[in-house]
Amino acid sequence: MRLGQSLAATGSLSSAMTGSVVLFYNSKKPLVRKLLPDIKNFLKKRRLKIECHDLRDLKIDAKFQARPPLRSNLHLALSLGGDGTLLAAARRVLPMKTPLLGVNLGGLGFLAAADEADWKTTLDLALQGRLTMEERRILSVRICKSGREMAHIAINDCVVRAGRNPRMLELEIATDRFGPLARVKGDGVIVATPTGSSAYALAAGGPIVEPRLAAFLVVPLAPHALTQRPLILNADQEVTVSLESYRGERSHAMVFLDGQVSQDLFSGDKVVLRSHGTPLLLLRSPKHSYFDLLRNKLNWAP
Repeated sequence: MRLGQSLAATGSLSSAMTGSVVLFYNSKKPLVRKLLPDIKNFLKKRRLKIECHDLRDLKIDAKFQARPPLRSNLHLALSLGGDGTLLAAARRVLPMKTPLLGVNLGGLGFLAAADEADWKTTLDLALQGRLTMEERRILSVRICKSGREMAHIAINDCVVRAGRNPRMLELEIATDRFGPLARVKGDGVIVATPTGSSAYALAAGGPIVEPRLAAFLVVPLAPHALTQRPLILNADQEVTVSLESYRGERSHAMVFLDGQVSQDLFSGDKVVLRSHGTPLLLLRSPKHSYFDLLRNKLNWAP
């Protein structure tokens, strides 16, 4: 799918060169501070309206609502920083179904389509509708605590792990299709999307999954039983992670969404996950495949 197609109903940025662009940036990174004025000028010369948000200003309130709100008629979103900046930006633009372009000015940058050297060329291609737009599956997350529910989303992963007291956790993993799958005793569990398979799940021993697959990963964290291995599940089912008491004592854990949003869990609390109805629209260069990216970032080939 091409960006130009997605903009057909609202007016293509490549034709009229008018529209709104939201720019998310991480001002803690020196390279971002250096390039931010150039990128703003690049967009202004093309008569685009620009809305800017520093990563430090993006907050999640007690009701898991993102603040401040964004305008509703956005044509394109830019992320300047590392993958963490892009993940925060993705949660903000998902409700508007706005295509997101990442410019990696941080670490590995698995999700970005451009870097310091080629951001001008890539951004120009995006405005012309000549980048590939991938639909990335994400997680819809419900945190169920003592009769209360909190709803949120995760782009990469949802992690349940030990809280302030690093004791062993006992977690029951179940799906609405197969019922109970396993009872994991260990440090916790990761439920990841294919996009997130190259993040924390990879470091925990999980496989890398091609982003187009309709699947979820369930990766135990340091399980006591070495026979408990990562699972790949069809994404058409609901996965529930329940925190159990351990040896008759109340357990405490934390749930982390993309490593950026967190909530306490106690015995009896549950995290319910399923595929979100709206995919993340991520812009990629048609010149490089997903496996080109892996070879480059993970040094699989010279």
